[in-house]
Amino acid sequence: MLEVPPRVLELERVLKWYAHLYFRIRKNFDGTVMMVKSLVGRFGTPPPEVGEYLDMCGENYGIIRELLGSAASEHPVFVNHLSRIKGVTPFLAGLLLGIMPARRFPTVSALWKYCRLDPGARKRVARSRSLRKENKAGHVAHLIAVALVYAKSRYAEFYERFFEEEMERTANFEKAKARAYRRLKKLFLAHYFVKYYEEFGGRPPLPYIVERGRRRYIPPIVD
Repeated sequence: MLEVPPRVLELERVLKWYAHLYFRIRKNFDGTVMMVKSLVGRFGTPPPEVGEYLDMCGENYGIIRELLGSAASEHPVFVNHLSRIKGVTPFLAGLLLGIMPARRFPTVSALWKYCRLDPGARKRVARSRSLRKENKAGHVAHLIAVALVYAKSRYAEFYERFFEEEMERTANFEKAKARAYRRLKKLFLAHYFVKYYEEFGGRPPLPYIVERGRRRYIPPIVD
């Protein structure tokens, strides 16, 4: 496993706490809002205290996002790489570094598998009840991919290219969009993996699809 300084390990431990709290708070908040909307149809206008409670939940949601962003801003991988990519905010970087610090994975293929982006993910999830739970890593990868496209980063150019290629293969808009995003996530994560390893003096191996000649190597991107 890649060795990183103790201060980075401690920072990632803190980020992991914040990231998991974020997912719990978000789930509770979204569920509460949906419940209130359904109850309005049955019981009419809610009492003022319900609105105050929702405001408090929203404040907690905002606080944990700020904590994630603040801690991530001190991480060397964010400072020297992620901060230079349009769309990757400190908050998103905090989720990424808290849920899946690259040092945990011996190869980028292992990181892709953790995010359920490998070819066998769908069958594996179908066979295992435990894997049907929320895929936090995959959710983070998707949030970042969408942010890259909406921010019109250089990664957005690859998304457009991937989408055109997939449309030629499937002629189905939704399938092409999903496949293009999947390829974009894998590309971004491969670059994140490389930059994380390089930041701490490691030598990252190439993705298997590059080693086998099935894809040409695309070096890390900054805006």
